[in-house]
Amino acid sequence: MRVWMNTWHYRGIWIVFLSGLAAISLYSLVTFFYQKHHALAEIDQRLHQAALGALEIVKSQSAIVGEQKSFADSDYQKLIMQMSEFARRSDVEYVYTLEKIADSIFFTSSSYTAEDAESGLVTRYFDVYESTTPTQHQAFLSQTIQYENTVDKWGEFRSILLPYTTESGRTILICADINLAEVKNATLNSLYFALISGVYFLGLSFLYGLAYVYKMRSALTLDPASGFANHAALSELLKKARGQMSLAVIGCKDLADIGSFYGQDVLDACVSNLLQQLSDSLGKEYKYFRFSPTKVVVVANKEIAYEDVLACLTELNVGSPILDSPLIYTKIHIGCDNGLSSQVLENALLAETIARSEDLMLQCYSSAFNELKSKYQYNIVMSAEISQAFTENRFVPFFQPIISVESGAIVKYEALARLKDKQGNFVPPFKFLPVIYRSRLDRELVKTMFLQCAQRFNQTNVCWSINMSAADMMDPALCHWLLEQLELYSNPKNITFELLETEGVDDYASIKVYINKYQAAGVKIFIDDFGVGYSNISHFLKLNVDGLKIDGSLIERICEDKDIRLFIEHIVQFANSVGFEVVAEYIENEQILAEVAGLGVHMAQGYHFSAPVEHIELDVAAA
Repeated sequence: MRVWMNTWHYRGIWIVFLSGLAAISLYSLVTFFYQKHHALAEIDQRLHQAALGALEIVKSQSAIVGEQKSFADSDYQKLIMQMSEFARRSDVEYVYTLEKIADSIFFTSSSYTAEDAESGLVTRYFDVYESTTPTQHQAFLSQTIQYENTVDKWGEFRSILLPYTTESGRTILICADINLAEVKNATLNSLYFALISGVYFLGLSFLYGLAYVYKMRSALTLDPASGFANHAALSELLKKARGQMSLAVIGCKDLADIGSFYGQDVLDACVSNLLQQLSDSLGKEYKYFRFSPTKVVVVANKEIAYEDVLACLTELNVGSPILDSPLIYTKIHIGCDNGLSSQVLENALLAETIARSEDLMLQCYSSAFNELKSKYQYNIVMSAEISQAFTENRFVPFFQPIISVESGAIVKYEALARLKDKQGNFVPPFKFLPVIYRSRLDRELVKTMFLQCAQRFNQTNVCWSINMSAADMMDPALCHWLLEQLELYSNPKNITFELLETEGVDDYASIKVYINKYQAAGVKIFIDDFGVGYSNISHFLKLNVDGLKIDGSLIERICEDKDIRLFIEHIVQFANSVGFEVVAEYIENEQILAEVAGLGVHMAQGYHFSAPVEHIELDVAAA
């Protein structure tokens, strides 16, 4: 019993000791970080006020904010004396303005201290700013205030970068600096005792937790299949990194297919061997990570020049198998970048995507890819807008008439989807349709268009058509839904589904099954944009459709290209010989209309007759 009590006694002592240790350590840390945060917040507030004040001073200076780019020496001396006095009263070290021309940054004004005057460090108008930082270069492209800590020949500073675009279109940075040395000394002196005691006790606690933390860290940052660091370790490295770094994303072609064919164990073995081969080839100067199931990342030490990194990657042995049993060869695609740690991974991933799409071994990131990055962001925003638009019923049909070439009468309307934004303006189709198709929301668009057209035309004799992709037409759930809706429609023979030829079809037997179902329900099937994908006549005949629309890119050149005219003539002759209806779209003028009429086209559509409109008169002949 005594032994048991002594055991718990000692345990109790340890619990109290560790609790006190934790409390002291926590007090020290909280005190330190509170003081540090408070000091930085006060500094940033002073910097912000100083920058705003400096902006008011230079707003009247045409050489800085206007078209003029020269300064009388006496005027400049007055300005910098005014700014120096303002800096002294604002309790900041410096206030100054910068302008970027090409890749260089220049002073356009600056305060100075008495020490600067004695040592000859007073800046002149358009002196080159030699100690530029990436943050300063980025600030010229931003509209937000940025803060940074810098070290230059004037000292160590906390700086504010306030972008300002003048009425003349010039972008300048309004900057202010505070010397960090005094702030650091004051903070350290006020926390000296707390930190000393906290560090002592924290060190004791650290010893007890070190082994456990190390074990947990290894479990969280290592890929168990390969033994190399994982994406979590890479994220931690990038967060801690500062400045420029070189990084490469390496993807293996068909690795996902290899995994689905051989299984996850073989996929893991392939990636493990790839990482080991990279480690053997590149050496210890690089860090290696399994970023995803099919991609690895290599990070070079900062001492290695980017050109040397590219040279090493170019010389990789890509001819050997990635796995011996089973024997597997694969092709790698590498995307590289040398940039800021916050952007380098994203840039390298983009470069690897381009390398894969263009079948390149190595692709370096370029600023020319920024347009593609903007496109990605736009697609994300548009995808969210489209999802909300479906919920709020902001997709509406616009109708374009299809005219009988012989009589000139309207025989049907094609319903074209339009997206209305939250302000009531219509978004052009080319801005939202690619996102719909990529997100596989075209099925929802077909339903929306069908329901709105059916509600509008059900009690009329109006003939109308909607567009469908091959994937839509072969979607069993969509087919079931459409057939149910057709049973409720008064005259399904007035409806046409236009199959988009640009989608292409590999399995003609399968799509013919669905075409037969729709035709049995009374719907006509037309091939849209004929002349792109189904132009092989034998394929076309297999589908047993009711008609075709000749691709508009052919029609619009019929008057000036004899070969295209001959091609269209053969299409029309073939269609007429087998009893298919033919529609010519993109009829933009009377000359084109006369040409297609002379070739025997039955129906015509285009802006020559009418642009697509939201509201129409329902006086249409039956087709």
